[in-house]
Amino acid sequence: MFVVQEVLFSCHHRYTPAIINFHTQIYSLHFVANNIDCRYLRSMWQLLVVLAFSCVFAGFAYRTGKLTAAAAATGAILSVLLYAGVGVAGIIVMGAFFIMAVAATSWKYSRKLSYGIAEPKKGRRDMYQVLANGGVALLVAVQALMQPGQNNYLLLVSAAFSSAAADTISSELGSLYGSRFVDILNWKKALRGQNGVVSPEGFLYGLAASIVIAVCYLLTGPGDAFSFFVIVVAGTVGNITDSVLGATLEANGSLNNNQVNFINTAAAVATAWLMLQ
Repeated sequence: MFVVQEVLFSCHHRYTPAIINFHTQIYSLHFVANNIDCRYLRSMWQLLVVLAFSCVFAGFAYRTGKLTAAAAATGAILSVLLYAGVGVAGIIVMGAFFIMAVAATSWKYSRKLSYGIAEPKKGRRDMYQVLANGGVALLVAVQALMQPGQNNYLLLVSAAFSSAAADTISSELGSLYGSRFVDILNWKKALRGQNGVVSPEGFLYGLAASIVIAVCYLLTGPGDAFSFFVIVVAGTVGNITDSVLGATLEANGSLNNNQVNFINTAAAVATAWLMLQ
């Protein structure tokens, strides 16, 4: 009898730590599961909602002739990644750019045709144009996913779209309503619609587009007056960069329009980043 009790006592002390450890692991798994339910599953549900909304909007843009099928799919993916990286404010900023770009391109299209400055295919954007205008913002959003908790990524995304909006609006409306067109390098009189040709009206239209993007940022993000200033300045720098590249590397065939657009948004992001240092 004494031997049996000794064996039981020995087994109890030998396996008690293992039993306690097992219960601890079970509790830890239960805690993690609860966190997954509260955080990750909710995030997945939100992503699915954003994806559904993006697909509907992309389908509408395709059906109305604003985007090709590939461009619409690319835009939907870009929307989801922007949401994942910087939140719904990123989608709002991108949406503001898209609406302004489509409206400006469609505005007085027949008159633009008569001037020889209209976008081909009635302004229908392809996948490469979407990536040219939104690719830098996409890279910023991916970086935000890798380094969560940083507040400046949304501002950098806004700077990229500020430049894209300024470039598009200044080109579309400046070429239409400009009164005096000059080459940005030598300020000599030039023909409307040519690469590197600017006008005072076009500059002001581009500035207004950057202001719209900055206002969207202020309404949806943790912004202040300085953030507003940064986005507007960055967009203007990007717009000027586009004109300079258009008059030089695009004019001699070293770069195409999509590459120039990508670079001007990168210049805007770099400008915003430097101003935040």
